[in-house]
Amino acid sequence: DSELVIIGEFKAPSPTPTMKFYADLHWSMQTQRLALRVQSVVEDGNCGFRSIAHGLEALAKVGLWNRDGNGEGWQGIRKMLCDGLVRCQKRASEKELAKLYDLVLSGSEGREYLRQGSLRRASEQKRFAKYISTMRRDAAPYAATSKWTRFWCTDSELVAIATMENIAIVVVEATEDVNA
Repeated sequence: DSELVIIGEFKAPSPTPTMKFYADLHWSMQTQRLALRVQSVVEDGNCGFRSIAHGLEALAKVGLWNRDGNGEGWQGIRKMLCDGLVRCQKRASEKELAKLYDLVLSGSEGREYLRQGSLRRASEQKRFAKYISTMRRDAAPYAATSKWTRFWCTDSELVAIATMENIAIVVVEATEDVNA
């Protein structure tokens, strides 16, 4: 029984001599050489879920993933996440429940609202219910507003989806900025 804990982001170390060949290539050439394909995704706050849906659809086409009635596209991924987290909450031991709440209710990226206003002194169960209600919704109507980040697929959602579906999710973030 292992745990995965995301402690933050960090700059990748300098490439090793064996990776020097790839490091000298523009990122788009790196992806081609590694047999990866860049896929555009609509940037509307549902993009993380869209990316996961794209990957799972590719796995489904070759028989490596079964939808199990979750629906298609990013909406199906949001539904799968929320339904799975609610099932987890219902059957979790006290210790497991504390880990679940820590996973989805902690952090600052889009989670501050769960500790403000009427939720400031709310129970974890009430915050969790609000989180689930929020995550079930389409982010697009809130694009570029102060509420937009509440709907994003963060590291927490990636871990939850990967765990529920028993898949690996690898995030590659590319930039043209050589100093990033």
